[in-house]
Amino acid sequence: MLHEVASFLRWRVKQKRYAVKGLNTVRDLPRRLSETVTPTQPNAQLDALMTDACGQLSRQLTIPEIDLSPYAGKAQGAAFVDISPDHPELVEGVAAEILGDAETAAMINGYFDGRPWLWNVALNYSEPRDVLTDSQLWHFDYGDSRQLHFMVYFSDVGDTSGPFTFLKLAESDRVKRHPFIVERLTDQDLAERYAIDVDEKRVRLTGKRGDVYFNDPGRLMHQGARCSTTRLVMFLSFTSRTPMTKGGRFVMKPEVRERIGAAYRKAHPDGPLSHLVFS
Repeated sequence: MLHEVASFLRWRVKQKRYAVKGLNTVRDLPRRLSETVTPTQPNAQLDALMTDACGQLSRQLTIPEIDLSPYAGKAQGAAFVDISPDHPELVEGVAAEILGDAETAAMINGYFDGRPWLWNVALNYSEPRDVLTDSQLWHFDYGDSRQLHFMVYFSDVGDTSGPFTFLKLAESDRVKRHPFIVERLTDQDLAERYAIDVDEKRVRLTGKRGDVYFNDPGRLMHQGARCSTTRLVMFLSFTSRTPMTKGGRFVMKPEVRERIGAAYRKAHPDGPLSHLVFS
């Protein structure tokens, strides 16, 4: 009973600040982005993020194989288990490589008006399960009025291994948001309430190990991994420096954030994100 109450509060109830301020902020986001984001030079990634709320990095990263056998069954009924604490150097190196790209750094800076913040990093291992959790139903994220998630595929991700699945912005914008509750919707809910044919409209981001996608999960209605085979994906998540919810501060220890910052500064001593992201 206590577990069910805690799960409801964590996944279903919006924090007061978001419920009061964030709802109108998110609805108004496309106009605000067009008015406030002024990149100094052309940036295809930022254009994709602004217009479609998603995109893919043009380069593929080199990701080593990881022995996943020690993690079999570790999720214990959850949708995934974060194994990043077991692979800190790998996670830090991948984060530094992504952030070291000039176009990517400019996209991050531009999307947050020059004040981005590293909200969380996780290396999520997913296994097949029979019962869907809250995160595996259709929903929006409410970390902040602007959010940016990079998804680094540490394993090949096909249709059976839980690819990130979402509705394009045109369909997502049709879904009304409850002012106080984070709604979790089924395919039938979307069909009956918004006349959205999920089979026709859903987009699955399949890919190879080393592919990197990015999206704003607060603008795209999406669902978490529904897999019949295992999956390993790293999430690198950004918000503004004053996020609507404090999940990153709660989940991500300050020393982890600083280690990632140190890896970035070592690889890119003059990098533009050094003093913006990691403190």
